[in-house]
Amino acid sequence: MVDITFKYVGNGDSIIIEYLVNDSKKIGVIDVCTNAGNNAVLSHIKKEQYSKIEFLIISHFHHDHCSGLKALLKYCEDNKIEIGFFGFPILLDKRIIRSLKIGKQKKHDVGSAFKYAYDLYKADLIHEMKDVGLGHEGINLNNKYTLKFISPAIDELSRYTAKVFDKGLKLKDSPNHNIVAISTVIESDSEYVLLTSDIEFNSLKRIGRRILKNYSKKLILAQVPHHGSRDNHYKEFWNLRNRDIDTPIVISCGPNGYDHPAPEVIIDLEKLDYKVEATSNPVGSSLRDIDVFAMKDNSNIDTRDLKYQI
Repeated sequence: MVDITFKYVGNGDSIIIEYLVNDSKKIGVIDVCTNAGNNAVLSHIKKEQYSKIEFLIISHFHHDHCSGLKALLKYCEDNKIEIGFFGFPILLDKRIIRSLKIGKQKKHDVGSAFKYAYDLYKADLIHEMKDVGLGHEGINLNNKYTLKFISPAIDELSRYTAKVFDKGLKLKDSPNHNIVAISTVIESDSEYVLLTSDIEFNSLKRIGRRILKNYSKKLILAQVPHHGSRDNHYKEFWNLRNRDIDTPIVISCGPNGYDHPAPEVIIDLEKLDYKVEATSNPVGSSLRDIDVFAMKDNSNIDTRDLKYQI
């Protein structure tokens, strides 16, 4: 048994994965976003009184996926909570750290959070810390399910390097960290969950053609990339997945100015017989009503966590 919870964190991501090993409850985390001062992951760990985080994955370096990382690490240090594995999408050399001090990443102190993580690694509070992606050995959750990494691959890493650095390997402004966003599957012998983070159209296309092509396992739960953005949508990918009617597909979204989620994404998925669910919904109107999400007044939005058991 594995519980997967998409926490409401506004227009960001925080996913909690809980599972049993020999009757002992374990927790893993993918992304740590704050919303209006609330750190949903940290609150959950405090409430459940976890003494160890088995794995902590930051899918990529945008603030809406890791703005709560530093506070979580501080709590772990203060309370001697160990982190078994800390993963991120690309080797953190000095240039990448500098890129985290640009724009919104600077505002949300992303760069210093990763430096803090390295300090905790040296102090052995974090036992293993490394970049992950396609080819990494993955993480065994229990006797049935394994978490595996399916991006970034060399394709994304090469494209990221070309976008982030000029020919002299000097840092460009405002790098697009979505290029190397981590996506994962939680799979058994017969079924799988697909967690996409903010992966881009080209990454989704590669995964469909090279990894999930002729994949006989059944998709039982999925995440829509990048909060339902039209730019990250690939209808044919979702059409080709082996699944049942009304397979749940989740959009992590909240008030934003980016047209998330795009109405055409929702329409496409509904026509393919997915059950589209979201961590926030306009009150009294459709999830397709993006004008509600663009409002500064959030009173017309109903928010919720979405929990699934596999």
